[in-house]
Amino acid sequence: MNHLSVVLAEIESAYPHMDSEPPQVTRLQDVLQQLARLENIPFRDEHNLRQRAEDIFAEWLRAEA
Repeated sequence: MNHLSVVLAEIESAYPHMDSEPPQVTRLQDVLQQLARLENIPFRDEHNLRQRAEDIFAEWLRAEA
């Protein structure tokens, strides 16, 4: 889970500068949305992965509007 936390940190620092059009970003948004919907994350979500993914995804939606 620590590796996923590091990846989310990298996304958090880069997403304000990403264009939402490329297919890679669209897939990344899909993955973040799925992560935000997970109900059972091992180790009680010690890195707050669900909320962080949800926050990033929500910020992207606001930026697109």
